[in-house]
Amino acid sequence: LGYAALAGYAVYKATENPDHPVVQRGLKQAATIASATKGGDDMEKRDEYLYAVSVAIQLMAAVDSVKYQPELNTMLDYLKDRQRSDGGFGYKYSVQFGDRGDTSQTQYAVLGLW
Repeated sequence: LGYAALAGYAVYKATENPDHPVVQRGLKQAATIASATKGGDDMEKRDEYLYAVSVAIQLMAAVDSVKYQPELNTMLDYLKDRQRSDGGFGYKYSVQFGDRGDTSQTQYAVLGLW
């Protein structure tokens, strides 16, 4: 979940070529991720989805933040909705983690919001 977006982001940062095939695959996946954040998709109800959203934001913002502004706004709203009352982020759907934040989820969310 989000692997193509992560690879696309890495290749874009290394090449600054938005037309690179790996970047294009990543952007396609990022668009799918953005669409799923609108709800009605089971993918959005998985805890690891927060990681995918954060990486998709980073890729789209790096490539063209103006062109992808609607998708970015949708994903930023998703992250804001996932933020906990204590300011952190955590595993919302996994009962074994209880009611506490998670360093990894918080790190990815902050990178996406940054």
